[in-house]
This record gives sequence, structure tokens and C-alpha cells, in this order.
Amino acid sequence: MRLASLLLVVAIAACSGSSAPSGPVIGERSSTIDSVQVNGPLRLEARDMSLAAATVPFPAASVTAATGAVVASNWQYGSLCQYSIAGNADIHGSKIGVHVVLTPRLALCTAEVRVLQYTGTVTTAPGTYDVALVRELNGAQDTLARQTVTVR
Repeated sequence: MRLASLLLVVAIAACSGSSAPSGPVIGERSSTIDSVQVNGPLRLEARDMSLAAATVPFPAASVTAATGAVVASNWQYGSLCQYSIAGNADIHGSKIGVHVVLTPRLALCTAEVRVLQYTGTVTTAPGTYDVALVRELNGAQDTLARQTVTVR
């Protein structure tokens, strides 16, 4: 029993006392944590916030055109403490796949309900594209949005 208690204390200290970039530290309930990754033409931004600070109900997953880019975004329950997030863009002619992978972390996170909002911006030349936002979570892939957009 003493060994289990010691292991629990060590795990809590390792998760809460580290300043390493292994994951965000969530402070106040209203805090917002941002993460930005760039992978080739994809810029993936993730924002973690309390449910109270989020827009409820969440907007549906979407794909839109911007000047020189395609933008795909989604909202869901979860946090950057709970999930690591990565992404890539598959571009094949006029077809673009924005792939977002959420991998559960082995971390002790706040019991507060958190919301994760992510946006993938793919830089591309002007033209018309068939775009799909695909999320992989727990080994399952889901196409969250599919849209034909015209980039100027």
C-alpha cells in the first residue's frame, strides 16, 4: 500500500511540477491554452478552454476557403492535457485531405470539462478543391466535413 501511495505521489509530482514541453499546464478555470504546429503546407492550431468560455452549442466541423488557403476546423470535448494533437495535409491534384490525429496522453488532468478547438490551414494555389477534414481518435478515422471550395 505504501508503494502504491509513493507511486501516486511521484506521478502527480511528475505531471504537475514539470516545465518540460510534454503537455500544457492548466491553471485557472477560464484559462485558454494554445498550440501551433506547422507540417509542410499545414498550420495546425489547437485551443483548449473551459466549457464556460466556449461557444455552446459547438459549431459544426467546417471547411472554408481563404485567400491562398483552405481552412478546416472542429470543436469537441477534451483538452491538450488529455490529448496530444498532430496533423498533416494530403494534397493530390484538386483533392486535399486535412488529417488531425488525437492521441490520448497518460496524464492526470483537471476534472473540469474542457473543450478543444482545432483549425488546420493549408496553403495552396488558387483553384477549386475537394477538401475533407478527417479526425483519427482511438484508432478510428471519421470524416467530419467535406466541401468543395474555391481558393482565390
